[in-house]
Amino acid sequence: MNASLLKISLLLISIALAISVVALVAPSNISHPFPQDKYNENPAPALHATNNLSEGHFITKEQAIAKVSVGKEGELKSAEFVTWKQHLANDESKEQLVNTQIDPDRMVWVVKNYFPNGLDTKAGFYEKATLISVFDAQTGQLLESTVMGDWKGQRLP
Repeated sequence: MNASLLKISLLLISIALAISVVALVAPSNISHPFPQDKYNENPAPALHATNNLSEGHFITKEQAIAKVSVGKEGELKSAEFVTWKQHLANDESKEQLVNTQIDPDRMVWVVKNYFPNGLDTKAGFYEKATLISVFDAQTGQLLESTVMGDWKGQRLP
């Protein structure tokens, strides 16, 4: 019985030694699976800078305001024509992630509406809510929508 135990021990030691040798011989530098010329870690933003275009290339203030349905409860607080970078500096908390798809010099409309009686959303009910809607000034596409206010829990019945 000692002979078979010795054989098993030697077999296990041999396997461990073989694995160690293979690990030492294997290449240690790991490269990206795609060639560098086909892989771009810093792509250009999908929405390019538009701060150099004339006024005729953008939707109007009235068109931006009309994109937000506020009903009878909401009231327009402001509508600003600013760059994406200015919007982030004015309206976003410092911990927000950077959206690399939008050039910092892309023009946007920031429409703010106030709801004194609150706003019911999928995320819950916000008392004294401000809805910030950010639209691309060239295409009119909604880029971002944020509700600020006192969150009171899930939706009201």
